[in-house]
Amino acid sequence: MANSLKRKILIVEDQREKSQAIRDCLSEASDNFDPIGADTILVAGHMLFSGEAWSGIVLDLSFRRNQQTGSQHSRPHLAGLEILQQLNEMRLGYPVIVATQHDSFVSTKYGDFDSTESLKGILRDAFPSNFRELIEVDLGGTDWRAMLTKAARRHFL
Repeated sequence: MANSLKRKILIVEDQREKSQAIRDCLSEASDNFDPIGADTILVAGHMLFSGEAWSGIVLDLSFRRNQQTGSQHSRPHLAGLEILQQLNEMRLGYPVIVATQHDSFVSTKYGDFDSTESLKGILRDAFPSNFRELIEVDLGGTDWRAMLTKAARRHFL
């Protein structure tokens, strides 16, 4: 199948191992997916808002804002929310599956989330046009892979 006919899925993730695992899940979900990686918010923002049509986004919430400058940035919790906020403001209804290795977030500028369930509720309420699911990633396990594969089929096809 020609690449132009495939569904483009943006993977916003800065950890190579996790990004590759997500790519593998998407390949298993459908050979009609064309996964494309972005490892910073800047790169993801440029790709998302360049006019390209996306069939879906797999988004990490906590990743570096900028690796290109060479400066040391701490890992801001929930920095991926900036992508969801921009999608919302620009009324781009791309479906988003959040894939995180964290089961809680504390001391964020958005407040504390003691569980992924509480975070899911906030994301569902704040971004109803985009947020579809939250998958807890455990690179040592396999359950999350099956859940992501099913979610990608459900939301991106």
